[in-house]
Amino acid sequence: MEPFVGKLETIFVKECDCLTNLIPSDIQVSFSNLTELKVEDCCRLEYLFSSSTTKTLHVLKKMCVSNCESIQNMVANKDENSITFRQLQFLSLKLLPKLESFYSGSSILNFPSLKEVSITECHNMKVFCSGEAITEELTVTIDGVCMEGDLNDVIKQCLTTGSHDV
Repeated sequence: MEPFVGKLETIFVKECDCLTNLIPSDIQVSFSNLTELKVEDCCRLEYLFSSSTTKTLHVLKKMCVSNCESIQNMVANKDENSITFRQLQFLSLKLLPKLESFYSGSSILNFPSLKEVSITECHNMKVFCSGEAITEELTVTIDGVCMEGDLNDVIKQCLTTGSHDV
């Protein structure tokens, strides 16, 4: 399975109701060529992948997750020194009612290429990550309102208060 998975450039998962995670945390898989990940309508999905799997997402540029009722985090909580999404430019999180954070661990998250984050109807989200999220200047759109600033601060202020006046 490893050689095949390593060659994938795009993954689109839709309506996989029995799926609880994209890659179980006890399986080591490398997505060295993956540039786009899109996950929709997977009602039992709890997380996408482990923190160790994120280390293989060197060329991931776009990640979109929508309408997954059970997802609580994108990355399973297994603390590492730091997690870097080197090429991720666009992140969209939509209609995720149980989403609490992108990552609940205390590791530093690095997003050196991230330009745009869109969060829509993720009302349970309190923070982007428990640790520090390091980004360059980026645009954050929450429920249609466009803001700029530190990713964690914008989300904390906007989603925990229900206010979009950042």
